[in-house]
Amino acid sequence: MPFVWTHILFSEEVIDAANKPYSKYDDCMKLGAQGLYFFTHHRLWLNSRDTLSTFGEDLYDNHYDEFIADLIISAKGNSSQIQSYVLGQVTHYVLNKNTHPYINYCTNKYNCSREQMEVILDALLMDQYYNIKTWKNKIHKEIDISTKFHQDIIDLLNHIFKKHYPELNSAPNNYIQNAFREWKRALRILSDPYGWKSFLLKPFRSLVVYGPVRTTYDFLNLNHSTWQHPGTKESSSKSFVDLFNQSRVEGIEVITAVLNFWKGKNHFSKHALLEFLNHDKEASAAE
Repeated sequence: MPFVWTHILFSEEVIDAANKPYSKYDDCMKLGAQGLYFFTHHRLWLNSRDTLSTFGEDLYDNHYDEFIADLIISAKGNSSQIQSYVLGQVTHYVLNKNTHPYINYCTNKYNCSREQMEVILDALLMDQYYNIKTWKNKIHKEIDISTKFHQDIIDLLNHIFKKHYPELNSAPNNYIQNAFREWKRALRILSDPYGWKSFLLKPFRSLVVYGPVRTTYDFLNLNHSTWQHPGTKESSSKSFVDLFNQSRVEGIEVITAVLNFWKGKNHFSKHALLEFLNHDKEASAAE
């Protein structure tokens, strides 16, 4: 999965192609585009693990398709804020499934953490193709919909989370708000527009600082070197940009189907929706 800026850009491009529904609620869409980062990345110290961080990772690994299907179905007939947020989550899902194998491959190849690789790819893509210096922009402001989540978004997430993880019934009532607040704080504190934090915090290898990326490595694979899918062991020479563009085409198809479902122009049971999402996943893996 890429990092914050890439997910925002991808979500904007895909949803713009669907005639920009809910344009008044772009803030909700941008937050939704971050998926569950506020759980998986919500601690300043990456070696600090708790029930919430491990729950987020397990949901990604074992229940992600079901989570997205539950979001889509629950959003039908719901508020524009909810639907905008869910569209962002759907674009996160599409980009994640296409780029995750490449990111895992690079993580192993370059012996770094997954978050470090996500930050590097995020910075390089935005710099080279969109002239955005990620380290010079206050990214925490892009995903800040207010001092708190919208309550209806909290209620929706809480309902679906506890459906898959009943143990969260014993979590504090404000566990979602707290995780989101900690993630924003981490983005703010570890932002490094001048590069000095990267130097001073270098001994703390568990910290991922969001600063300038200076490298001669072809992280984006623009030279189209061959790499292997970590799971299937299939070879590919696609660049990260190729995967991004492939995801955009699939994302427009998925978002269009979701919007038509919400408008009553097509019908999805949960089983049919899971088949649709998984078919899309299998098709992209086969290419």
